[in-house]
Amino acid sequence: MRKIIIMILFGLFVFTLNATVINIPADYSTIQAGINAASNGDTVLVQPGTYVENINYNGKNITVASLFLTTQDTSYISKTIIDGDSIGSVVKFSSGEDSTAVLIGFTIKNGQGGGSYPNYTGGGTSCINSSPSLQNLIIISNSSYVGGGICFNNSSPSLENVTITGNSGEYGGGIYCIESSLSLKNVTITSNNVDYMGGGIYCDSYSSLIFSTTDRCNIYSNTIERMRGCGADIFTFDCDPIDVIVDTFTVLIPTDYYASPIENFTFDILHSVLGNLINSDVYVSVDGDDSNTGTSADDPFRTIKHALSVIYSDSLNINTIHLAPGVYSDSTNGESFPIVWSNYVNLHGSGEDETILDAHNTSNVVDFYDVSVALIEEITIKNGNNFGYAGGGIYCVESSLSLENVTITCNSSYYGGGICFNNSSPSLENVTITGNSGEYGGGICCWFNSSPILENVTITCNSAVYMGGGIYCSMNSSPTLVNSIFSDNTGNYGIYNDSYAPGELIINYSDFWNNEGGDFYGVNDSIGVNITTNVNGDSCDAYYNMQLDPLFVNPANGDYHLSWLNYPAQDSTKSPCIDTGDPNSPLDPDSTRADMGAYYFDQSVAVDDPQGLSSYSLYLYPNPMMYTDNTINVCFSLKRNSTVTIKLFNIKGQLIETLINEEKNIGEYVVTKDVSKLSSGIYFMKFNIDRKTKAVNKFVLMK
Repeated sequence: MRKIIIMILFGLFVFTLNATVINIPADYSTIQAGINAASNGDTVLVQPGTYVENINYNGKNITVASLFLTTQDTSYISKTIIDGDSIGSVVKFSSGEDSTAVLIGFTIKNGQGGGSYPNYTGGGTSCINSSPSLQNLIIISNSSYVGGGICFNNSSPSLENVTITGNSGEYGGGIYCIESSLSLKNVTITSNNVDYMGGGIYCDSYSSLIFSTTDRCNIYSNTIERMRGCGADIFTFDCDPIDVIVDTFTVLIPTDYYASPIENFTFDILHSVLGNLINSDVYVSVDGDDSNTGTSADDPFRTIKHALSVIYSDSLNINTIHLAPGVYSDSTNGESFPIVWSNYVNLHGSGEDETILDAHNTSNVVDFYDVSVALIEEITIKNGNNFGYAGGGIYCVESSLSLENVTITCNSSYYGGGICFNNSSPSLENVTITGNSGEYGGGICCWFNSSPILENVTITCNSAVYMGGGIYCSMNSSPTLVNSIFSDNTGNYGIYNDSYAPGELIINYSDFWNNEGGDFYGVNDSIGVNITTNVNGDSCDAYYNMQLDPLFVNPANGDYHLSWLNYPAQDSTKSPCIDTGDPNSPLDPDSTRADMGAYYFDQSVAVDDPQGLSSYSLYLYPNPMMYTDNTINVCFSLKRNSTVTIKLFNIKGQLIETLINEEKNIGEYVVTKDVSKLSSGIYFMKFNIDRKTKAVNKFVLMK
């Protein structure tokens, strides 16, 4: 080792006067040994090579550098490697180092972080209660639970001329910072990957980013592997707004998919990696291809994940992802779960029985984080498992989306087997929640000031280990329920309102039947719970709630439509939930008083026409079709305004095409289908009105 007795200036880099320079490996064989021998102000100068070790500054304000420091030759950055051997963070600052602690001119790789809050450790570099200067570094191929590349905790570092690439983690693939302020100058964060949130950067709890306006950074092509989180390039939680000033971002106009929550950012972007996002509706089919345009049903994408990555939506451009019939899963179309939803994007399926999101118990199905506007409709969400956490089917955080005509079934989680609402106030209408299981809240768990509105919801046959087979409420949660059915839920009450920080439940015009342990817990003032219902064991209480068998059509086989065997005779075969909903609610589509539950009983059918044939007419021609016929005409008339769906199936029951799925007024219509590419055989045309199958007509094609 030697003393520097004069000041040596190379560009912007200065050796400190009278500092000791410790040469590696000439003076010590390892970098850590050189650090141990150094004193504040010294420099540990490292020759090219690969050093398999994990170093710790141990509170010393020293410079550790490659020969880049003395030569400014950038080739020394890639030639001088500190390899963590996957046994810990490669470089640690954890003892109060200040800005004179400098790391410069290395490639840092193969770090493996560990620990848990508040002792986070990044894979490549870990910085706790320190403010070092990181310069001219490549941080590559490291991993950690948080901060695959770098983790900052209660620190104020500066980064200059740093490339962070190919790192991975659960949160913050490139950088994770908590209660930290980062100064970024010519930093490139690319191709990092996370399971959950913040592929490039995750800023948590009062952290801030200060981007240079002259030496611009680059943040692009970072990804979320399991699609559980949001903000593929950058994500913030509980932080002040951030001004992102970069040369290159993944897209010129970011959406929630790339930066979330989008409202927490302003952007100054010069260039983008991808072209313009699609500012229109897009289409997805299990038989599609992610290389398609996705802008029509004839050229659909294959995965919902890809559709979310390319669709553009904001408060003025609310676009929809349309799903063709089919099962969307890892095995059918390569879908990855959970799917994290973007703000201002709607999802429209082809019907609860035909469009199914199936996670196969590998993960929960859909997550919503800070989603203020989104409509999810006409789908089934099933077989989600959030492995002991929250929301097996849906996990909803600080969101106020809408669910309509959705079935949530066979999901499981610790809190809220079907759905968990966390500080959220969504609306659910015509939703069926059945066959889900959890520890607290088999069907639904309402946490932390959640106030969902449930209208015409059927919650049945769910189970909880501890509390709330149907719904569990805690921490000032106050759901509103109207025209809904709670039946046959098991596990300590249909609805359980925890006496610890109870909320105010509003429950009107609903039916409760056969819930294990009782229908409610926390409905009297003696335990300090303020609930506006007062079910008293009678068939109907002061708030028009009933305790009667809802008389489902076939609950054993999952058919929760209301039955009325002797319609229109007013007898005991009529479900007590028919025509007993809130009289101030909108009328059912058959123009009668609202029913309770997710499915109304259609009273528009004639007495002598119990299948509803009088409400429409339908015929196909020509039938049979000869070799000279290239088109078939589907002719129908409507006697009331209806939603009409017509689908073509082959003899195996496989869907060939949806010919129409839209609202139609009273009148006569003809839909023409080109069959020139179909082979000879028997085909079926399925005709639905208002989501109910009215006819399945056969036709024969002979070529």
